[in-house]
Amino acid sequence: MIKKIISSEFFRATFWVFLATGALNIGNYIYHLLMGRMLGPEAYGVLESVISVYYLVSIPFIPLTLVIVKFISAYKGKQDRESLSAFFIYMRKKILSYGLIIAFMLLIISPFITSFLHLPNPYFSLLIVFGFLIGVLAVLIKGSLQGLFNFFALFVSNTIEILSKLLIAIVLVYLGFKALGAFIGLIGSFIVGFIVAFYFIRKEKFKSVKSFTEGRQVLKYSIPVFLTSLGLTSLFTTDIILVRNLFPGVESGYYAALSVLGKIIFFATFPVTMVLFPLVSERHAANKRYINLFFIGIALTLGLAGLIVLIYYSLPEIMVTLLFGTSYIRIASLLGIFGIFIAVYSLCSLFANFYLSIHKTIISLFVLGASLLQIVLISFFHKNLLQVIEMSIISVLLLLILLFIYYPFAIKREKQV
Repeated sequence: MIKKIISSEFFRATFWVFLATGALNIGNYIYHLLMGRMLGPEAYGVLESVISVYYLVSIPFIPLTLVIVKFISAYKGKQDRESLSAFFIYMRKKILSYGLIIAFMLLIISPFITSFLHLPNPYFSLLIVFGFLIGVLAVLIKGSLQGLFNFFALFVSNTIEILSKLLIAIVLVYLGFKALGAFIGLIGSFIVGFIVAFYFIRKEKFKSVKSFTEGRQVLKYSIPVFLTSLGLTSLFTTDIILVRNLFPGVESGYYAALSVLGKIIFFATFPVTMVLFPLVSERHAANKRYINLFFIGIALTLGLAGLIVLIYYSLPEIMVTLLFGTSYIRIASLLGIFGIFIAVYSLCSLFANFYLSIHKTIISLFVLGASLLQIVLISFFHKNLLQVIEMSIISVLLLLILLFIYYPFAIKREKQV
C-alpha cells in the first residue's frame, strides 16, 4: 500500500505542492525575522500593521481561488477544452472589472488608512491598492495552474517570488527606505511571482471559442465556498482576537506565539488538501473513482499531524526555545494540546474541501456553526489559556464528527464503491 501511495499521482502532486508552500512559509519566516532585526520595533510595527490591512482586503482571494480550481479541474476532467477556455476568459473579465471597482474604493479610503494607522507617508496605502490588483490577477493565474495540476509551475513561481521578496526588501531597507522598502519588497515579489506564473499559463493558449453561459452556476457555487472559507478562517484566527480582548497583553503575547507554533501543523498538512481538491474535482466531473484519493489524503494528514503533535508532546521546551527563546518557555506545557486543536482543525479543512470538490455545499452551514460555537464558548469559558484551547478543541471536534457523519449521505448517489 505504501509503494502504491508513493507512486501515485496524488503523492507526486503533494510533493511539489509541499515544496511550493514550504518555500513560501520558510521564506516568509526569514523575511519577518530579518525585517524585525533590520527595522527595529517602531518601524517593524508600521510594516506589520500595513501587512495586516493588506491581508484583510485580500480575504476574498481564498474562496475565489477555490471556485477557479473547482471549475478548471472539472472541465479538465470532462476534457471540455472549449468550456475551460470560456471560463478562464469569463473570470478574467469579471476579475478585472470588479477588481478595478474595489481598487478604486480602496483608493478613496486610502487617506483614512494612512491616518488610522499613523503611517509616515501615503505611499503605503497606495501600495495596498496596487498590491490588491496584482493579487487578484495572481489568484486567477495560480488558481488555474492548480486546477490544471501544474504544481511544478506553482513551485517555480513561489520560489522565485519569495527570493525576490527577500532580495528587494533587504536592499531597499539597507538603502534607508525602512518600512516602506520592506513593504515594496512584499508587493514587488507579488509582481515577480505573477509574471512567472503568467509565463506558464500563457502556454495553455486559451481562446474565446464560445461564450461562457454558466455564470449563474459559478455564483451559486461561490456563496457556500465563501461561507466555508469564512468559517474555517474564523476557527483559525478568532481565538487569537478573543484572547487579545479577554486577557492581559502578556498573556495574549504568549498565546500568539503558541498559535504560530501550532499552525506549523496546518501548513505542513495543507498541501495535501491543496492537491486533493482539484484531483477529486476532476475525477468527480469525469465520473471516475476518487474515494481512494480522499482516504490517501486522510492518511497523509493524520501521519503528518500526528508526527508533529508527538514532537510537541515529547520536546515542548526545545521547540519553544528554538523558535521563540526562553522568555516564552511558559507556553511549553500547552504546546501539545494546542497541537491537537490544529490537527483536528486540519482534518476538518480536508473534509470540508473534499465535500466542496464534489459539490456538496451544505457543509458550509456546519463550518459556520462551529465557528460561531467557538466564539460563544470562549466568551463564556476563559478561566485561563488552557480552557480557551479546550473550547476550541470542542468546537472543531464537533465539526469533525458532523463532517464524518455526513460522509455516507454525501456519496450515496455517487458512482463510488
